[in-house]
Amino acid sequence: MLTNDTKAENQRNYQKLIVAIEASQGILNLLIAVCNDSNLREDLIQQYETELKQQDFLTYRIGVRNQDPSLRYAVAQLIEAEPDLQQDNPAVITVLGIDKLLSVKLDAPKSEEDRFFGYLQWTREALRQFRFPIVLWLTEPMLVRLVEKAPDFWSWRGGVFWFKSESVPQELASANVSQHISNTVSEEAGRLPLEEILRLIEQIEAQEKEAPLLATLYESLAEAYQQRYDSPQERQLAIKAYQKAIALQTKLGLKADLASSLEKLGNLYFEFKNEVKLAHDFYEQALLIYQEIGDKQGEANTLKSIGDVLQFLDRRDEALQRYKTASLFYQEIGDRLGEANTLRAMGDVLQFLKRSDEALQAYETAWSFYRDTGSRLGEANTLIAIGDVLRFLDRRDEALQAYETALSFYHDTGSRLGEANTLKAIGDVLQFLNRRDEALQRYEIALSSYRQIGDRLGEANILQEFGKLQENPQQALEYLQQAQNLYIQIDSIYSQSRNLAYFIANLQLNMGDSEAAINSLTDAAKLASTINYAPIQKYAQTRIDEINSTHKPRRGLKERFMQFIQQPWVKKLFFVVMFVGGIVIALVGRR
Repeated sequence: MLTNDTKAENQRNYQKLIVAIEASQGILNLLIAVCNDSNLREDLIQQYETELKQQDFLTYRIGVRNQDPSLRYAVAQLIEAEPDLQQDNPAVITVLGIDKLLSVKLDAPKSEEDRFFGYLQWTREALRQFRFPIVLWLTEPMLVRLVEKAPDFWSWRGGVFWFKSESVPQELASANVSQHISNTVSEEAGRLPLEEILRLIEQIEAQEKEAPLLATLYESLAEAYQQRYDSPQERQLAIKAYQKAIALQTKLGLKADLASSLEKLGNLYFEFKNEVKLAHDFYEQALLIYQEIGDKQGEANTLKSIGDVLQFLDRRDEALQRYKTASLFYQEIGDRLGEANTLRAMGDVLQFLKRSDEALQAYETAWSFYRDTGSRLGEANTLIAIGDVLRFLDRRDEALQAYETALSFYHDTGSRLGEANTLKAIGDVLQFLNRRDEALQRYEIALSSYRQIGDRLGEANILQEFGKLQENPQQALEYLQQAQNLYIQIDSIYSQSRNLAYFIANLQLNMGDSEAAINSLTDAAKLASTINYAPIQKYAQTRIDEINSTHKPRRGLKERFMQFIQQPWVKKLFFVVMFVGGIVIALVGRR
């Protein structure tokens, strides 16, 4: 039975494949299409060949020889036989038959498959002479072996495009293979260089076309900015690109693409917690469209995202409701990974509500799902959450053990960010246990990792921890201010307000400067109000009221002197002194 969500996802990936082909003229671009369904594969190839021929593209199909399975040789033979390919005309070459190569040796030293991968690995440089896109069609198991046996060739890929069967439900074995692949390689959207996307957009707009391709390009442009932005300016460019994609998708009636862009724009707004209500609005719009077109996967993903927003806004009961609904959808479509992610989010809410036993149960179920699907990264993330619950229950040694296990998983999967986050969590436990030197050591390693991978938010968070650990108040304030400067640079308003309210203001108060503390709390409340984050607003106002009731704000020397001389008795004393002084001066003058 046809599933709308699978069909919609295939159409999105098809559009991205077309974009990659059209943008790759004059350069070598190795594009990998992954599909287990031979009928669907043939339909897709015919579709893009027909569409490209209408744009005067040359389209060719080749197969690799069983006796000597060299991709370079097969392409070179085609060019020699086709003079048009030698004239730099727009062209695309489709490579088929790779999945039919034998994986057993028979009477040869190496199997056909091993020889094919060997050629890919060792003749990669020779492919540079070909200046057009080459699309290799693979099955999922063959893709796994390609990644393992020809890593250098794999590193040259220009994009990976996934197409799932639209006619029959995926068998369990196929689902397990897909999950293994998703953990071995990232599902790429055929990312083109930013400059290529901009060039192609300019070319299409010059023709005054409002085609679906242009909408897809703007979505790809937004994703490209997201991948590289390290400033508020580039973030705004990503937002503008999504807005242009959404406008075109709305005008052209591209509902599936429109829902996807709305969801991604919501993710972008939610990322820094600056405009959470906007994120919520975009998620709700995406949800309505997913419901309209019957995309259960999109509906489940968006419900979980809405739950994340509600959790942040401290509307925990509503968040739990969305998570439970999303979990039911994930169960219905057989998405164990989505169900695991949602269970972990439910655990976060339950832990906040101090329902620790229920939180642990949700986390442990999520962990088993991650383990069943082979998601080592998911296992590691859930172990971190389990460690957090154990910390709350004052089971610090067990928490450290969970964190250390997670650290090894992150190391195995090559997740530098995961390693850095876990080192910070270990440092937090050691700090609580008053093992200050060990905590500082973990924080320093984490700080180095954050700086190497360019995660300035992580860097700022570690500087904040350094500030909390300093015995010298002035040094502590300097570290907290360094963190604040980074939060300002990356435009993280939530982190700015939190740092001011919970750390800088308290330190200033401990240093005896209640006026500075009140100023910091006031600034924190103002920042929190811009993102509609009530918890910090309430906390800041409560602390200001407490300070005003127990402390008199310190004033400057001039202000205190002016207040002193305004007192009535001081005025009288001043008058007497001046009167007596005048008499003395008069008497001295008579002499």
